[in-house]
Amino acid sequence: LVDLSTGKVVEELPLKTGANVFVIGGNHVGETAKVSEIVQGTMRRKTLVKLRRNNESFQTVSRNLITIDIHTREWLEAIE
Repeated sequence: LVDLSTGKVVEELPLKTGANVFVIGGNHVGETAKVSEIVQGTMRRKTLVKLRRNNESFQTVSRNLITIDIHTREWLEAIE
């Protein structure tokens, strides 16, 4: 989370199971979801994050996600 008046980071939200995320790349760009599982990558494969939104499941690479708090998720879903 960032304090908009100072531009400083006041809290880091880790990417972990159960975290709320905003998708910034891929087929589901602009959507919010909840992390259901993180599949660690290898030297050949990037880390995949399995997500759930309503009754839909999908996955993307971790670089396509920004972790958000519940209030931000509720706000984003209200304006969709």
